[in-house]
Formats: sequence, C-alpha cells, structure tokens
Amino acid sequence: DSESYPSEKIAEIEKLVIITQNQDKYDAAIVSADELWNKQEYKASADEYMKALSLKPAEAYPQSQIALIDTKLAELAKEREAAEKLEADYSTAISSADAKFAAKGYEEAISLYNSALALKPGEAHPTEQINVINGIVNQLAEEEAENARLAEIDEEYKAKITEADALFESKKYDEARGIYQKALALKSVETYPKEKIEAINGILSDAAQQEESYKTAIAAADDLFDAGSWEEAKSKYQEAGSIKSEETYLSLIHISEPTRPY
Repeated sequence: DSESYPSEKIAEIEKLVIITQNQDKYDAAIVSADELWNKQEYKASADEYMKALSLKPAEAYPQSQIALIDTKLAELAKEREAAEKLEADYSTAISSADAKFAAKGYEEAISLYNSALALKPGEAHPTEQINVINGIVNQLAEEEAENARLAEIDEEYKAKITEADALFESKKYDEARGIYQKALALKSVETYPKEKIEAINGILSDAAQQEESYKTAIAAADDLFDAGSWEEAKSKYQEAGSIKSEETYLSLIHISEPTRPY
C-alpha cells in the first residue's frame, strides 16, 4: 500500500537508530569493561560486561569475560582466605613463642619461633628472638660451668682446711702448714689459711727448729729441682719460703724447666 510506505520506512529508521545507539552503548561498555579488567578491578569490570550483555544478549565476548571474572574472583577469595589463615597461624605462633620466652622456656620458644619462620621466612622478629635466646643459652651454659668449677674448688678448699686443722690439732705443724698453703693456692683471698700459717710460723719461731725445718725443705726442694720435678720443687721452695720469708736464696730461684740438651 503506497499510503503505508512512509510509515513503514519511518519505523525502520527508528529501529535502525535504536540498533545503532545500542551498538554505541555496547561498544562503550566493552571498552570500559576491558579497561577495568586490565586494572584488575574485576567487580566493576563485570558490571560493565553485564551492561554490554543487556544491550546485546547474544554476544559471546561479554559472557566469556564474565565467566573469567567469576573464576578470578573465586581464586582471589581462596588466596585471601589462605593469606588470612597464614597470618593468623603466624600470629598464634609468635604469641606463644613470646610467652614461652617471657617464662624462660627457651627450648619451646625457639621451636615456636622456627614454626613462625616456616610460615613467613625472613621475618625479623622470630629471627632476632632466636639469636637472643641462643646468646642467653650460651651465657647460662658458661655460668653453669663456671659455678661448677668454683664449687669444685670450694669443696677441695674445705677438704684441705679440714685436713690442715686436724694436723694442726695434732701439733704436726710442718705438715699442717703445707696443707694450709695448698688451700691458700686454691683460694688466695681467704684469710683463714694465712692466719694459720702465721700462727704455725709463730709456734715454730724457735730458731733451731725453724732453721732445721727450713734446711729440710730447701734440701728436699733442691733434690726435686735437680731431678727435674719442677712443680714439686716449686711447692717445696714455697714451703721453705713460708718458713723463712726473709731468706734471699728463694728470691733467686725461678722454677722453670731448663732447655734440655736432647
């Protein structure tokens, strides 16, 4: 019908205008969605792809992009969940380790700090704490060894004093003095053996007895010296020195092993 022709063409034009407008909107939505995808703004990108899909529902590209975004968001959610769990486990290990450290449970603390490092290698706090603990443990071991050494010396000193006191009570003054000297060698700051040695020297102040004791000690020391028994000779010379400390002979004696000709 010739009269309807203009109306049909107008309707066709209007339809083409709508299609063109939709294509322009679709293209703009796709450009925006792709830009957001490249910026990793996935949710906003999905909204733009959905807008494009609403304009052209049959288009495959926005559908495939939306599927990719769903997969990516699921992966990110898993990664975020794993990261949160890792952080929680690390914080728990650190809190437990710090508590053990504060309570001086060093072995358990090191184990927990190592567990924390296994979760987050290279972290400064657990690494520094392990170094601190190793320093403390080494220091404690040294102190324990030193205390054991001093305790052993103290026990030996007490035994010497007990022995010397018994000899003193039995009036075996020369022998007692030798043992007091050994006790004094162990603990040179102690005043008791010094006082007892001085007391013995007073008791043996009789010139003849003192001279005889001195000569006997010197003779024995010289024999030991000549025999090469340096330490024993030194002990005897020291014994002689405690008998007659004013003698110059001893000041000329320096016990050291001479160079042998073989």
